[in-house]
Amino acid sequence: SLYNQTSGLTESNINADPIIIFPNPTYGIINIKGNHAINEIQIINSLGEIVYKTETKGKKNFQFSLSHIPSGIYLMHVKTKGKFFSKKISINNNK
Repeated sequence: SLYNQTSGLTESNINADPIIIFPNPTYGIINIKGNHAINEIQIINSLGEIVYKTETKGKKNFQFSLSHIPSGIYLMHVKTKGKFFSKKISINNNK
C-alpha cells in the first residue's frame, strides 16, 4: 500500500486497472472483467445518446453482444458500487 503525501490518499495498487474490456475493437461480442461487482453498463454514442444499457446484477465478469450497434467509436460507462468508469471502445460490425 502506497501513501501519497501530496493528496493524503492511500492507494493499494497504483497500476491496477479496475475494469478490463476486451476485445477492443470488438466485432460484436464484448467481455468486461472488473475487480468490483458491476451494476450497470451503458454504451454512449458521439452525440451523447445511450445506445445500449443493461443492469448486470453485481457480476464481476460479463459478456454481451453489440452486433446490433453500428460501427464507430463509443464510450462505455461502467458503474460499480460507488464508482463510475468510462472507457472508449471501437465497434466494427461492417454494417
